[in-house]
Amino acid sequence: MTLKVFLTTEDKIKYPFLPEVQRYLDELGFTLDDLVGDFGDKIIERAAERVYSAIYRKNIPPSSLDYDLEIISFPVALLIVASINDDRLSERYAIVESKRVSKFLSMENSDKILYISNNVLGWNVIPTDVNIWGEKFSFKVHFKFYIKYAPEYRGRWKLINKPLLHGWVFITKHELVRLIENGIRELVKNKINKSKTMIPFIPAPLQKKIDKIKEDWIKQKKKIELKLTDLKSGVDAYPPCMKALIELQSQGKNLPHSARFALASFLINIGKSVDEVLEIFKGSPDFREDIARYQVEHIAGLRGSRTKYSPFKCDNMKALGLCSWECEKIKHPLQYFYLVAKGKKINVKKIQG
Repeated sequence: MTLKVFLTTEDKIKYPFLPEVQRYLDELGFTLDDLVGDFGDKIIERAAERVYSAIYRKNIPPSSLDYDLEIISFPVALLIVASINDDRLSERYAIVESKRVSKFLSMENSDKILYISNNVLGWNVIPTDVNIWGEKFSFKVHFKFYIKYAPEYRGRWKLINKPLLHGWVFITKHELVRLIENGIRELVKNKINKSKTMIPFIPAPLQKKIDKIKEDWIKQKKKIELKLTDLKSGVDAYPPCMKALIELQSQGKNLPHSARFALASFLINIGKSVDEVLEIFKGSPDFREDIARYQVEHIAGLRGSRTKYSPFKCDNMKALGLCSWECEKIKHPLQYFYLVAKGKKINVKKIQG
């Protein structure tokens, strides 16, 4: 489904990955050599602001009114991240940009949302207006895109809990924006990889800024890794599924909510404090302490219903794609932990899949 929509200058600043922006840059004849000079310095500084937002987990500062400055700063920021060549930073930067887009899209009309989902990301999304199961749905998306970009595989995101008809999943505006957020995150990461072809042509002013940003990133990364040192030690009694989640967390991967819930509830139930659990999750690319603290305290039974949550059972872990092991006679991660802590040997077999 191809759509035409009127795009303002403001739209192109908000969504610098649009094909219309790339065409404008091509017409402008912009090259990396244009980064030498006063205007080039401004572009580099704005691009650096975008990257530092990822390093220090902050929102990208508000856009300036200079159209050329804003749209050129995006590909330059991609090049900076590509040059630093660190997967953790690439993930962080993709998340910062995708969340910025998500915030803008939540306030857009349907036409612009559909334009980005269909024309930019190449999905099949169709507007609709139906009430199913007592809920209003404004869009339907082909199930293959829903499955690939759904942020979760449990709760309301689980496919069995969504209206599905002839291969189309009915979703709300909020849900479509959330799917697009994940799509933009992947798009940005792909653009970072493509930017690596430009590394040999980086001019001196930009290289100087890249060296400084890389130095600052290494310092920040060391702080993250120091906090994770204890996490990777003393886990001999942990079941393999939890060890795997911890390893992914230590690598700076962006775990889905189900994985974070499983790991947080497991750690809380074996005696870790809320603050200890938060230290573990501070390495997440999209970590926000206020939100994370609320969620962990809720899991610990300190908020809401005051119910302390238990991790998923082994069968549920497998169904959610969080476990790829068979542990002899074990039905629950906590069962594994307590038996091994008492000295019992558990036979573990990796599931081939």
